[in-house]
Amino acid sequence: MKRYRAVLIGCGGMSKAHLRAQHEVSEIDTVAVCDIVEEKLHAVGDAFNIEKRYTDYHVMLAAEKPDIVAIATQGPQHCAATVAAAEHGAHVLCEKPMALDLAEADQMVAACDKAGVKLAINHQATVRPSLKRMRDMIENGDIGEVILVRGNNKSGRKAGNELMEMGTHVFDRMQYIGGAPQWCLAHLTWGGKAATIDDAMDSQEMSPRDRASGPVLGERAYALFGMTRAPVGECQFLGYEKTNNRLYSVDVLGTKGQISLRGTGIQRGKSDLFHLPVPAFYHADLQDEPQWQRIEVPEELDPRLGKESITPILQELIRSIETGSEHPCSGEAGRLNLEMVMAIYTSHLKGQRVSIPLAERAHPLSR
Repeated sequence: MKRYRAVLIGCGGMSKAHLRAQHEVSEIDTVAVCDIVEEKLHAVGDAFNIEKRYTDYHVMLAAEKPDIVAIATQGPQHCAATVAAAEHGAHVLCEKPMALDLAEADQMVAACDKAGVKLAINHQATVRPSLKRMRDMIENGDIGEVILVRGNNKSGRKAGNELMEMGTHVFDRMQYIGGAPQWCLAHLTWGGKAATIDDAMDSQEMSPRDRASGPVLGERAYALFGMTRAPVGECQFLGYEKTNNRLYSVDVLGTKGQISLRGTGIQRGKSDLFHLPVPAFYHADLQDEPQWQRIEVPEELDPRLGKESITPILQELIRSIETGSEHPCSGEAGRLNLEMVMAIYTSHLKGQRVSIPLAERAHPLSR
């Protein structure tokens, strides 16, 4: 069995999940960690008994020559760290949001392509058995012709921040089911009125507790997308102050039925995939039958998936390295998720439907 030397850049909030996932993948040996804040660096190093610790990832990459680099920094550092890892011949698993704008995302994809290394973005749901089962049911005709794919976020923050915090997860699921986005029509509000460019602000001004995600806009957001496998994809980011994980879902409406995946697909050992065998336009009294039916997905309980949601992404990364196949959460897929965010801003500011991919790669909120 081939062994893979792995390092971690960024010892913040997501670092522990990445290190636990590396520990769960038998082919991986974690050899070093890096952070510019020594207190965080040593706290994580001590917690995981990792001896080699660096405050400069360029030095770490040159000294350790890793096969895999996990990037768990905040968004502003993702592009430079990914490019550096690729230039050292390392495959990359990068946290979301992939980048702050499409120009950075383009640089990341190009650098990894040039170096011949894999780039994966941490959108975990795409590698879960429940989402695959959902798509299989749709392709098997269980809900008839697909007429709408709806993405739902779990809120807890204003739309501008939520688009970059959890929005890319929502869009990743929508793409897995509905295919690549072709166009976007969106509307953003601030204080009950149409948002303007003057309402744009830094993500940490909008919410100091959130991670740095660059410029953001909007208290609430409403968007429609044309998709290759569905006529319309729909999402709303309504800016509720309270987080509700049960809202976090993707719903697919068809001519013969409806299907919904809540959360990541598994909740307290029970499947979170549901099927309603009636058409989307069926509006029954709450007392009527039929009711939503839980679809069991026993593969979700396979111990080989590990306890960490990142573990299957690392397993897929190794598979894609060894087979040369594309990772389900590839850099190209991650870039399209980010493109959907930027298309929302672009459509709103232009007041019209915009085509995807966007011609302008700079951030639409930059002045």
